[in-house]
Amino acid sequence: MKKLLFAVLCLLSCLPCGCQKKSELQADHREGRGELMDRQYYIEEQMMTLDQKIGQLLFIEYRHKAMDEKLDSLLTTIQPGGFILFGENFSDYERTLKLVRAIKERVEIPLFIGCDEEGGKVQRIHNLKDSKYPTYEIPSMLTVGNKGDVEYARQIGEKIGAMCRVFGINMDFAPVADINIRSGNKIVSTRSFGADAKLVSEMANAVAEGLQSQGVMAVYKHFPGHGSSVEDSHKALAINFRKMAEIEQFELVPFARAIATGGRAIMVGHIALHDLHQQTDKHYLLPATLDKDVITGILRQKMGFEGLVITDSLQMNGLSNSIYKTDADIAQAALEAGCDLLLCPKDALKLFNELKQRVENGQLDIAVVDAAVTRILKYKHLYIYENYDEYYDPANLAGN
Repeated sequence: MKKLLFAVLCLLSCLPCGCQKKSELQADHREGRGELMDRQYYIEEQMMTLDQKIGQLLFIEYRHKAMDEKLDSLLTTIQPGGFILFGENFSDYERTLKLVRAIKERVEIPLFIGCDEEGGKVQRIHNLKDSKYPTYEIPSMLTVGNKGDVEYARQIGEKIGAMCRVFGINMDFAPVADINIRSGNKIVSTRSFGADAKLVSEMANAVAEGLQSQGVMAVYKHFPGHGSSVEDSHKALAINFRKMAEIEQFELVPFARAIATGGRAIMVGHIALHDLHQQTDKHYLLPATLDKDVITGILRQKMGFEGLVITDSLQMNGLSNSIYKTDADIAQAALEAGCDLLLCPKDALKLFNELKQRVENGQLDIAVVDAAVTRILKYKHLYIYENYDEYYDPANLAGN
């Protein structure tokens, strides 16, 4: 499959195959933004089988420290678009690196290797237990925000990015762009840079720049903002009771800044906007993850975001309050709302088969799948193919 995609790029770009190195092709490809580039990715996506397309939509997890038969079979069958590493995946340096390499080897189209490496109380790499390679204690983003130093925030992003690249992690579900304005908010708390929209915008943007300087794609979260709610969306649906005009002028500001400065990926949270729909509307209090009026209407059309949209974990209870009850219904609703990547499905293989069946029987429009896959392939080519199999020196784990 990789060779096929490469051949298509060569043909469309009028580049002679066999005489151009991958890095050189990447450089030329990055300069070719616009209609031709979109057409290239569209043609690539059309050459894929339905199985390959469905696989690209799934960002899976497997919380074990080593490759085993179950993970081998899961990766080989699904060929997922991404794999997220949790604390349980980290052991010592050599074993963790071996795991990541083994995961990559079983998937034909290069993976997004993701991680929640925020700092403070959310640090996955810090679970590494290796006396030879101590890990840097990343400060909380509230600590970073309290300093009010943009350059310091950028340096923190660089350190996190370098730590990620030790294990080939090319996507970080950070920075948190939520503005913490509710004292009872337990999910945001010290994960937020603070209570000021301008400060959060500047700090989040700086951390993202630092991450991306190391070849790690930053994922701003949790759109449309978790800071005004009190509920923990891991446990229940979070609700923002503010008026839409207030939300646009406050909670959405950091995300608008991210889009204006070239942000590539945004995670949507299981957060309902109370003021968006009338109580008689069936979409009233629908989680943003599943709400087309939020993702397509506000994020894509009104705010002009053309990058990747990723759901928050599909295992969180914040989705259980919606009108969609089965995992397949929830996943389909997320895709139809405008999401591209489905993070942490409860049963990845079951969802893979159900989404495939829904396309085959016409219940899920293939055009919805194609649109998401096109964006996924586009951003993979632009930002992760180059240096995909390169790993930083483990000395970077210490934050030096």
